[in-house]
Amino acid sequence: MKKIILSILPLLLLTGCYNYQELNKIGIISAIEIDKKDDLFKVTAQIVNPKNQNDTSSANQPYFITYTNEGKTIQEATRGIVQELSRKIYGMHMQVLLVTENLAKEDLTSMYDFFFRNSEIRKEFYVLVDTSNKDDKLLDILTPITNLSSKNIVDTLTTDNKFAGINSLVTFNDMMDIYLDPHKELVLPTINIKENKKEGDNEKNLETTSDKTDIILGNLGIFKDNKYLGELTKRQSIDVNLIKGNVKETLFTYKCDNNKNATIKILLDKSTIDVDTKNLKVKINLKGTGSIAEYSCNDDLNKEEIIKKINKKLNNQISKSVEKSIKEINNTYNSDIYQIRDIIYKKDFKFYNKYKDNYYEKIFKNLEFNVKSNFELQGKGNLLGGTYEIMED
Repeated sequence: MKKIILSILPLLLLTGCYNYQELNKIGIISAIEIDKKDDLFKVTAQIVNPKNQNDTSSANQPYFITYTNEGKTIQEATRGIVQELSRKIYGMHMQVLLVTENLAKEDLTSMYDFFFRNSEIRKEFYVLVDTSNKDDKLLDILTPITNLSSKNIVDTLTTDNKFAGINSLVTFNDMMDIYLDPHKELVLPTINIKENKKEGDNEKNLETTSDKTDIILGNLGIFKDNKYLGELTKRQSIDVNLIKGNVKETLFTYKCDNNKNATIKILLDKSTIDVDTKNLKVKINLKGTGSIAEYSCNDDLNKEEIIKKINKKLNNQISKSVEKSIKEINNTYNSDIYQIRDIIYKKDFKFYNKYKDNYYEKIFKNLEFNVKSNFELQGKGNLLGGTYEIMED
C-alpha cells in the first residue's frame, strides 16, 4: 500500500503549470517593433485580439490591435503599453521582432539586453530590419491572405528562404550567438512597405483583388561591429546565402543567346570554405544539382553535348557571379559576413592571434577569393527537347 501511495504522490505534485496564466488577463504579443529617436525608445506591440469568432457583434473587429509607447529604456516603453492595454503582456507566442533602420545603425545592445534578460519572452522569434523609414507603423498593415500580419511576415520569410534564397531565417537566439562571438558578423533580412502606406490600416485594403498596401521583403541587410551598414542587392543576397549554405533552392538566369535567357533551378547540397593563411587565399566550393526551368535558346536539349555545354556555362556563371558579389560587398562594406575570421581562429590560432587586433586591415582586405561551382543538371522539366523544335514540327 505504501508503495502505491509513494508512486502516486509524484504525479499529484507534477499536475498543473507553475506559470499558468488566465487568457482573459493577458495580452498575447504576436510581434514587436523597436525604434529610437531623440534618446527615446519607441515600442510598438501587436496584440492578438481575443474576439469571439462566433459572436456576430465582433465579426468586423480586426484580428489584432497595435499599441505604441515611448520610454528611456525598452522596458519602460513596454510597461507603458500596459496602461493602455489593462492586461499583462505575454510574449511566449511572439513570432517577429522588427528593428528600425534608425536603431540598427546606432546600436543593438539595448535590444539584446532587454530580450535576453526577459524570461517571459521566448527567444525563437524571427528578427528583421524595417527599412521603410516612414512614420507609418508597419505592424498596423492588414494583410489580405493571413489575418495576422506577423504570421504573414513569417510565412513570406520562410517561403522566400525555401524557394528564392534571397533572405535567411535568423532568430533572436541566432543573433545572440553571433553577438557573443567576436569572430562573426551579422546579416539580417529586411522588410518594408509597398505602395500607398496610408491605406494599409484600412479594412478596404482587404476588399480589392490588387492590394493597395502590402508588406514586402527586401534583401539581406549587412552589419559590422553590431551596426547596420546597408542593404545588399538581390543577386548579392542569393550569392551570400550560397556561400553560407543558407540556400535550399533558388533560380539562376544567364544569357544563352544574344536576346534570350536560360533559367536554371538549383538546389544547394553543400557549401565549404577553406582558408590558406600562408597565401591569404580563400577557396569556396559549391555543390548541388540543377534542372532547366526555362530555356528559350535554339539548342537541341536531346543532345548530350548540349546538356554538358549548358552545365559548364551554368557553373562558370555561378562562380563569376559569387566572386563578383564578394568583391562588391567587400569594397563597399568591408565586413566579414562569411565568417572567415572564425575559420582562421579555429584553424590557425597562432596566425589569428598575431593579427586579431587589426584583422580587417592586415588580413581581410588582402584575401583572394576563388569560387568553384559544381552543380550537376539532372532534369529538363516536362519538355524533353527545346521549344523551337515544336515550332519547327
